Amino acid sequence: DEQQSDTSMIRTMYTPTDTLQFTEKFDNQLTNKNLYAKFNINRNVKKNYLNNDIKIQSGWDTQGGTVTTGGSQVVQALHNPLQSFSNELKSFNPIGKHIWQIQSYFLYDQNPHNLAVRPGQFEAQLNDSVPYNLVTQKTDVKRLYTDNSAGLVLGIKKFTVTPRMGIIYQQQQLLSRINVNTGITETEMDSAYANDIKNNHLQAYLLTDIEYKTRKFTFYGNLSLNTHKLEFTDVKPEYNQHLTRFLADNSLSVEYRITGFWRAHASWGYNERISDFNEMYSGFIMKNYRNLSQNLVPVSTTRTQVVSSRIEYRNQIISFFNILSYSYSVNHLASTSSSLINDDGSAIVTSQDMPQTSASHFVQAYTSKFFSAAKTTLSLRVHYMQQKGTSVVNAESFNTCNKVVLIKPDISVHITPWMNLDYNLDASTIRTLIDQQQKSSISLLKHNIGFFFFPKQNQLFNFTTEYYRHNAVDNIFVDMMYRYTFTKQKVDLELKCSNIFNSRSYTSFLANSFSVWETSYQLRPFQVIASVKFSF
Repeated sequence: DEQQSDTSMIRTMYTPTDTLQFTEKFDNQLTNKNLYAKFNINRNVKKNYLNNDIKIQSGWDTQGGTVTTGGSQVVQALHNPLQSFSNELKSFNPIGKHIWQIQSYFLYDQNPHNLAVRPGQFEAQLNDSVPYNLVTQKTDVKRLYTDNSAGLVLGIKKFTVTPRMGIIYQQQQLLSRINVNTGITETEMDSAYANDIKNNHLQAYLLTDIEYKTRKFTFYGNLSLNTHKLEFTDVKPEYNQHLTRFLADNSLSVEYRITGFWRAHASWGYNERISDFNEMYSGFIMKNYRNLSQNLVPVSTTRTQVVSSRIEYRNQIISFFNILSYSYSVNHLASTSSSLINDDGSAIVTSQDMPQTSASHFVQAYTSKFFSAAKTTLSLRVHYMQQKGTSVVNAESFNTCNKVVLIKPDISVHITPWMNLDYNLDASTIRTLIDQQQKSSISLLKHNIGFFFFPKQNQLFNFTTEYYRHNAVDNIFVDMMYRYTFTKQKVDLELKCSNIFNSRSYTSFLANSFSVWETSYQLRPFQVIASVKFSF
């Protein structure tokens, strides 16, 4: 799969005392080469159901491109091959009225990674502030993972109990180094920019799912106890870590059928997780031309608590459906990511041993009604999300808040038995606040219209349009499709016309704690695709 991508991006980063903005243009070429093989054994008889999948994957992905930023150009080239083998086994055996389950999963993969950036970046850190020609980042990750468990499904009157015991073992090795090439000499950087790390993680767990049903109530509980033994072995012995942790992962929920149409649901969950091995390394790693990162903090535990509620009204008789839901989650983190933003937009990212708490609220409302006399369905969906946390940028620590509102009305009309019309509006707003002061507000309205014509039973004509206005520029995208089906032969002839008005770009927005990205993608011009689809 070969792709060429032309993209421009405006990155805006906010702090209490400053606003940093960088404009970048990307001209990238992506080449994905993958070979997959899958072997399946399936057995389904009265006394046993067994399914075993063997998967083999080889990949030879390459990516390259030019980044234009601040009047200068940076060329990146990435070679990212992958070799992977996995085996997954599931076996179910009845024992009286109960079921015995055996599950086993095994994975081994290797991912060598070679990134070259020209001219060399991060001069202050890598070459005593002297510009140079080329920097290369080489990494090699080898991973072995296996999860083996056995359990029972027990039916006891109104209870269903599913206990399961298992063992997980994971081994991972990371090798990395950074080389600097001045055009005359090539130098391998010292140990501060190299990694030789081996991780071993042994986990024993006991999971129990309990379900209890009555005519009105359904109770569900998940109780999990986990013992973790970790060995983090670094070639730099001062960073070695050996520890044992006992962690919990529990959840409870209840559903109440108020009447035939009304239902109420509430749930609570508490989860404890160990640090991700992929984000633990003592030496700096260059992830791309603008990101040099290091994570030196000890192995830590992230604690997450989630509370949610939902009420529903579903009346199939009059085709009237309504949902109102709310969820609140809070994360307790043992460390905080710190970013040092350079004048050219590149960032040095490290982790600080500074605990923090982040929280999010999510509210969703949905209503839908079908009016049979008008053959029309009206619906409205509303989302509100708020995320709060703490960020550290250029040695400043500050509180962050992102607020997202999405309103989406929709109308679907069956104009005639052979013609349908759909229309929906996406109205979204993204707000970024730093220390309770609003730094950014982005609003966008998108109109989407679709016509569907069925001239005959074996024919379909589809016409779709999307329109929005951004920076005083109208953007309209129109596609058409015609399909003719030979019913007896099971053959589809299809003709698609894409981007009929030859629109040049498409813009999207993304926000996180203290940054906003405005990305414009260059589109293919008007094109026609003819295809034949058949089955036998």
